[in-house]
Amino acid sequence: LKHAERAHRQTCCREREPLVHCWAMEYHAPETHLKEKEASDVHDYEDDDKIRFGRVPLLADELALDDAGATIVFIFPCSDECGGTVQADTLQKDPLGSAKRIFYRDESYYRPPFTLFEELKEQNLTVGRYHEIIRAELLGLLQREGFWAQSSESIDKDEVFLKVGLGTQSDQLGALAEHHRYRMPISTSLYTQKVNGMKQRVPAYTEFSNAARDKFESFGQCDEIRVIYTWLYNRINLNEMADQGLIVAHFPSAKYKEMLNLYQEWGRFGLVCRWPTPQDLQLIRNYFGEQIAFYFAWFQTYMKALGILAIGATLVKMREYSFWPMSLSKFLTNIYAVFLVGWVAAVQKQFRRKASRLEQLWGMVGWDNQQAVTRPSYKPELEGTKRAFMLKFAGNFVMVTFILLFAGAIISVQYLDKQMRDNGDGRLRNYTPYIVAVSIKVFDFAWGKIAKTLVEWQNHRTEARFDDALAGTLAAVKLFVVLFPFLQIAFLQGNVDVTCAKTTEEAAVSVYALRGWPTGTRLYDRGVDHTNVTLLRENMEDGDLDFLANFISQSMSGNMCIAGCFPSVCRSKRVAVFGESRFERTLVCWTNCWVDLRKQLLTYYALQFCSAFAFLIIPVVIVKIAIILEIARVKGINPLVAIVRGMVGLRVSSRADSDSSIGSEYSFLQYQAKCNVIAPYMYKSWGGSYVEDFMDLLANYSLLACFSTVAPGMVVVNFVALFLTYRIVAFRMNNVTGRPFPSGAEGIGVWQAILDSVAVIAVTINVALLTFYQSPVKTWPQGQQLFFFIFAEKVLFSIRALVEAAFPNEPDDVTHIEDVYEKVSALEFASEPAAPANGYDYSLVQVGLYPHMDESCSDTNSDGADSHSALRQRGFSKRNVYYSGV
Repeated sequence: LKHAERAHRQTCCREREPLVHCWAMEYHAPETHLKEKEASDVHDYEDDDKIRFGRVPLLADELALDDAGATIVFIFPCSDECGGTVQADTLQKDPLGSAKRIFYRDESYYRPPFTLFEELKEQNLTVGRYHEIIRAELLGLLQREGFWAQSSESIDKDEVFLKVGLGTQSDQLGALAEHHRYRMPISTSLYTQKVNGMKQRVPAYTEFSNAARDKFESFGQCDEIRVIYTWLYNRINLNEMADQGLIVAHFPSAKYKEMLNLYQEWGRFGLVCRWPTPQDLQLIRNYFGEQIAFYFAWFQTYMKALGILAIGATLVKMREYSFWPMSLSKFLTNIYAVFLVGWVAAVQKQFRRKASRLEQLWGMVGWDNQQAVTRPSYKPELEGTKRAFMLKFAGNFVMVTFILLFAGAIISVQYLDKQMRDNGDGRLRNYTPYIVAVSIKVFDFAWGKIAKTLVEWQNHRTEARFDDALAGTLAAVKLFVVLFPFLQIAFLQGNVDVTCAKTTEEAAVSVYALRGWPTGTRLYDRGVDHTNVTLLRENMEDGDLDFLANFISQSMSGNMCIAGCFPSVCRSKRVAVFGESRFERTLVCWTNCWVDLRKQLLTYYALQFCSAFAFLIIPVVIVKIAIILEIARVKGINPLVAIVRGMVGLRVSSRADSDSSIGSEYSFLQYQAKCNVIAPYMYKSWGGSYVEDFMDLLANYSLLACFSTVAPGMVVVNFVALFLTYRIVAFRMNNVTGRPFPSGAEGIGVWQAILDSVAVIAVTINVALLTFYQSPVKTWPQGQQLFFFIFAEKVLFSIRALVEAAFPNEPDDVTHIEDVYEKVSALEFASEPAAPANGYDYSLVQVGLYPHMDESCSDTNSDGADSHSALRQRGFSKRNVYYSGV
């Protein structure tokens, strides 16, 4: 410590700094017992001066690897004089109230000395002074708890990075883990691990005890991140600090070796042809946490099941060709519809059982209740009040209103199309599918903006409850928005869009005046005019309108009416003659509703995949260009030249152009910071979010489960597109998205209930399509169709219930391991008071508004010395440059 103090004094003198301003650099030891820092207390800290370099997949330039020791990273803005965003000379509005929103706990919750609120009572406090007081208090909290800390500047000197950590082997991490009742796997020396149904060894978990540390497995980085963030969230509102501009961002730091290993084993786009493996999930869990790992577990389950469905869909798609006998075509179609319902139930059951095994393997059973952290915005006084009830009621009212507005918009488009067709104008008919597809995306985007505000009104206590509420609110509307246009075409249009005339010929001309006769019919083959009733009667032969037999009826007024769903495309098919070994040709027709439904589905799927790929690739480009421009600005390289070189995979600059120091090279920490600022893993950001990523999968799965019998070809296309999507998402998460907090989770939470609801809806819709669009049921009288619909639906639901009963959600191996481990997990380990925190030297930590104090952002006198007296006259002490300790 004395050596550090002397070094700082010498630095002051070398910089020709008046000694009166060197007082703040002295290290004042805290009253707690100090221990010498051991190598085992922290992560592989680098004490030598050697600079390591490495590359990341996004850039060709080498980065200075400064990730040693970093677990949590804070980014502090500098003064606007240094290129930062802090306007230090302006007055701070309500400094005391602003600070209390950050340090939102009662004062007795913080370790003394805690004099923050007293310091902020002074009048006319500037923004700069407010920043230095809050930053110093943050450092004080970290130091009193024994955190290691180190600071560095960004390459363009406008930000300061603060690296914070405890070390996976430190006693203080163990003490915090025990205090927060963190669950850890018990050492295998105390028991024999069992193997689950996925051939994986399952550890036993219990609450950590620091006194019995040798009885537990070692902490991983995800464990350290969780414990530190739990400690931080219980003391400081970090989101409020970001909102006030005190920090630019904060994020869990990634280790270069871990990130590169994850890229090689999982995140490379070159693995697009490799089938996802269970080992991928373990890598994802160790880096991103269980919540994201469960998302990819569902993604993998869906893709693998889709491969099986694609085989059946290919056979059904081939039924459309004339070489298939009609009887076989009908059989394949009907069997596929039933198979699809069973497939949906099997996917749900398979994933439930898989998730149950993963929950036990990763120690997530009971996680949401045991490890929940109260949100700083939670207001317990609102619980059970009339205001809370009214806010929830208002949110539900807005949701119902939004649904009705969307339904009205879709119906209006369909109604306008009909009115224009009745008037002889068919221009809108060709564009309706695109209008509906775009409307779905627009309303979906708008609801995404509204939903978060509505959920904020509901005053949820924990982040898990907030995320579940947001997922439920989004899913309820999005499922309706996605499914309603297709349901309207399939089941409403036929009964609403009816065309009536005095004779069958007049009704037929009214319907086909703009469309033309259905392809494959005799009227179409002979080229009979479809716009004039007189010409039709003159050229019509017996049986020419037989294709309308099942679609025309007589109204109570005596008019002949053609249903809204009428033949649009017909084809001659071979039909086996009963009792004879020969075939004869017959006409098979598909209605306009079926054709429009297929076109609408394919249009939406194409738009969905294009937008999904765009929103996955755009952040890659944005982050890459932002980093290139930052390097070019500091190196003095032409921005356009730098972008061209960087985007084609060439280096923007070389190390030979710099002075080979950490501050002169773009570092791995700055790369992570740029990813976290531009593309954080946050709702409505370029980096994606858990809710949005799952919502995209849900929409894809819902449409496929409900309507793939209409367009079976889209199953095969979807199977290929999902493989590409999986790899792009993996690349984005690994290399572009800022590393998120590694959240734990009990399975996929509320998404499981949403998927179950989709499975129920899929049964009803597939039975309805089978009833009203597939032979022979579609030709039956309406009464018989209704009876068949009710009967078939009940039968399928009964089969689904039998499957549920035969295969429980929790496999037998999970139950057996739980019973065996019950005594192991019940072991009680002795606890002991937390050891005094390590007093690490914070005298080198610089998180001030003027970290480098050179001529670029401070006044200099004639002989080149910094004029720190000018800063003192404006109300700044040297504390904003170096932290003086507690």
